[in-house]
Amino acid sequence: MEKNNTGEFQDYYQLQQQAENQEALYNQEEDNFNLINIKEEKKTNFFNKEQSRKAFVKELKEVIEESDVILQVLDARDPLNCRSKELESQILSHRDGKKIILVLNKIDLVPM
Repeated sequence: MEKNNTGEFQDYYQLQQQAENQEALYNQEEDNFNLINIKEEKKTNFFNKEQSRKAFVKELKEVIEESDVILQVLDARDPLNCRSKELESQILSHRDGKKIILVLNKIDLVPM
């Protein structure tokens, strides 16, 4: 199959022949195998994320247990929506009477 100086095929018949040759080389079973591998990889990523989340929660509980005061940093542009009410109630209900200090961050970005 020859190309001209610009790298294009000399006629469309040759291009069609090359496409048909490539189609004959296509292996459907190999493609299906790759799809299975991708699905397995997604499952593995989900389990890794779940393990990471569990490790984070465990570490967070340990930090809360060891702390007397907890600083919760909030975005000053929308402080009410970035608060974690569930976490706050868990901390405040702790038997040691833990305290929470709310800190506003990015105060310079609040519209005036």
